[in-house]
Amino acid sequence: MDMKKYLELINKVIDPSLKGEILTYENLKSTFEMNIAASDLDIDKCRVTLEAGLPNDYEFFLRNFNGGKLFLVDDFAGFKLLGTEELINHNKFQQENFGEDWDKHVVLFCEIIGDAEYLGFKIDKEKVQIVFCIMDTLPSEWQAIDDTFDILIQKIIESNGAKYWI
Repeated sequence: MDMKKYLELINKVIDPSLKGEILTYENLKSTFEMNIAASDLDIDKCRVTLEAGLPNDYEFFLRNFNGGKLFLVDDFAGFKLLGTEELINHNKFQQENFGEDWDKHVVLFCEIIGDAEYLGFKIDKEKVQIVFCIMDTLPSEWQAIDDTFDILIQKIIESNGAKYWI
């Protein structure tokens, strides 16, 4: 499936308040909590601020939802897809935290709730990979788990919120 179909699935789960319930792979009740779409100005600010930029498929997602939470279980599990302001703030903080060890080709875009982990885009010369970022390891140790945001979202939804790469 392509991203549009997964946006349709998200829209089927959520109500007009942008919230909805769904069961996880562990049969736990979880929620989707999405944010209203980002503006062109917000997305442009990200492009200018984030040295590596943003992949087109994540920009497409932001134009529909400016971030949100998938498979949220009582604030201790789930995936927090970062909105435009959060993208800037989280990446700035981690870049300062890692200092010279930071990989300027990485853009963190998803906080894994309840763990010291993120998912990031590694953007090298038009090639994008999704990397699994364990924050107590160096960016040079982060492993690629997929090639596109579309594929990542597909697998997360098909696995009902499991960290399928582990």
